[in-house]
Amino acid sequence: MNDHSNIPLLHGTPSLEQREAPDFSTCPFCTMQMPTDARICPHCNSQNPTVRDFREMLAQPERYPKLRLFIRVHWQYLALGGAIALAFLVTVVVYYGWVGHRVAVVPNPAFKVKVVQGVEKGFVVLKGEIRNLGEDVPDLSLKSIRVTATFSLSGGGTRIESVFPRSAHRGEGSLLRGETGYFRIEIPEDQVEDAALATEVIDLTCGQPSQNCVVPPIIRVK
Repeated sequence: MNDHSNIPLLHGTPSLEQREAPDFSTCPFCTMQMPTDARICPHCNSQNPTVRDFREMLAQPERYPKLRLFIRVHWQYLALGGAIALAFLVTVVVYYGWVGHRVAVVPNPAFKVKVVQGVEKGFVVLKGEIRNLGEDVPDLSLKSIRVTATFSLSGGGTRIESVFPRSAHRGEGSLLRGETGYFRIEIPEDQVEDAALATEVIDLTCGQPSQNCVVPPIIRVK
């Protein structure tokens, strides 16, 4: 008989139960087979998107216990403050849109106009400056510089206001080339929606630009 005493014993008894084969899926990056539960593909070292959990990227509420306690205790005051801030923001937007901050300036190469809008004592006030880039308009001449504001009214229709800018050294409507004059226009706050400013040089003999003035015919006496 053969002596089996020298044969080493096996460590453990092999199980007869059927083993579950691991699930494999295709890597979306290299298209190789990889375990479904693997976080990194063993072939291309890319992260497995099927295992990635976006909730791991978010901050856990437990990280801010003081903030959570503050919100829980003072949530009524926070809600009231948020409502007040929202109401203030809406009021500002409606107010500035309603008083007519849309002021258009009709282009005129002879003048450079700057205008600022505001509300004073129930009136919409347009404060502006005009710089003469064209011909000289001196004092005691038959010409004058005029700024005309056409307002669109909330009730419909328009309203026209005309002013003559004035500098520190000259009279109304008189500016030499390069000089700057200032003007101010007021209109009741509850009427105006928007405005358009136009500048021109008028002939004082007819109150219109020179090209629009009708020249009277010359009467010859025989």
